[in-house]
Amino acid sequence: MLRYLSLFIFLGGLCLLDWSCYKKCGDSKAYKVKLAHISNLVVETDSVGVYTNDLSSGDTVNYSLVRMAIYFENRMVYHLTNGLGFSAYADCVGPFYLQQTTIDSVKILETENAQSSNVSDQFGMISSVGSKIPFTDTDVFLKNIQTIISDDDRCHLVMLKRPTTISEKKYTIQFFDSDGNVFETTTDPIIITP
Repeated sequence: MLRYLSLFIFLGGLCLLDWSCYKKCGDSKAYKVKLAHISNLVVETDSVGVYTNDLSSGDTVNYSLVRMAIYFENRMVYHLTNGLGFSAYADCVGPFYLQQTTIDSVKILETENAQSSNVSDQFGMISSVGSKIPFTDTDVFLKNIQTIISDDDRCHLVMLKRPTTISEKKYTIQFFDSDGNVFETTTDPIIITP
């Protein structure tokens, strides 16, 4: 009987030790988030894709050296509590972000001499391993966009096709989600050379 009482007290002590860890772990709760806003930064890279400088209105750059960095800003829509599910023996991780936005499509519009045209098929994105994913590979392109948004990271768009003319152009990038929302950002006008 004494053995069972000792075991009961020992297990009760472990439970109290487990519950006491909560304040030390910090915030390990889950947050449901949605995409709220996007912004961009157009940069010039060198021939191997290493950042060299930011481009501003009126700058001239070769099409193969242009990268459009798209930044995603999320907002919290719901905060989940984790109850008593913490442990003195587990690594404290978190908070967790559960992305609630699903991107259905992306459109890239080029404005040149006050004329706008859809040039989405001329672009691609840089994957996490550095390869170029063309816009025309729609499923892979959208899957990578979704992963980037969920990871609260940025997307790098690159031009895959040489432009036919040299003139000042600006680009409007639009992301369409499954709820019917459109997230849009427009670059400064720059001169892109073939």
